[in-house]
Amino acid sequence: RIPRYILLLQELLKNTTTDHKDYSKISRAITAMKEVATKINTSAKISENSAKIVLLQQQIKGLPEDLLIPSRILLKEGTFVVSDSKKHHRQVFLFNDLILFTKRIGSISTYGKSGAKKVASFLLTSELNQEENIKETLKFKNAISLRTASIHDFQDTSSIKNAIRINYNLDDTMLLISTTNEIKNEWDAAIKDCFHNMT
Repeated sequence: RIPRYILLLQELLKNTTTDHKDYSKISRAITAMKEVATKINTSAKISENSAKIVLLQQQIKGLPEDLLIPSRILLKEGTFVVSDSKKHHRQVFLFNDLILFTKRIGSISTYGKSGAKKVASFLLTSELNQEENIKETLKFKNAISLRTASIHDFQDTSSIKNAIRINYNLDDTMLLISTTNEIKNEWDAAIKDCFHNMT
């Protein structure tokens, strides 16, 4: 309703002469309503983000610590091939301070090839209900703090394409290999934004 009130006040202001005694009052009321709307939207986004993290946490087995902490935001998720000493398929979650690596377990056949998309869609957009997605769970595999990590361009080779190189823990390295160059660029930009926002 608040956006509707703002529109009504703006319309009223348009039809009020600047020398009218109520002009400044209406103008201040519009400013105040916009501030309230911003606070409500911010609060709603925080609550929605917290709910998604709680849901994700419930789906992951073996988490070493609580994912839900103040200021942590779930930004992206997707399925990648992760290459360190070996190659593994991983469901990856990007937070503003953390990259979380998990392995899908459970009734994967229930989803077929679209399984990863359904899990991701559920967590980020809440398009699916919890009962449907609980058929598939996740197992914790690794977590990298962005505060001790860096990313670097990786030149495509004959066997590895669309990869991001991640350095972490001083001397550890892994490749995050995506299915398309578009996805690679999206994640590269998102991770770099996280680094920028932490400085």
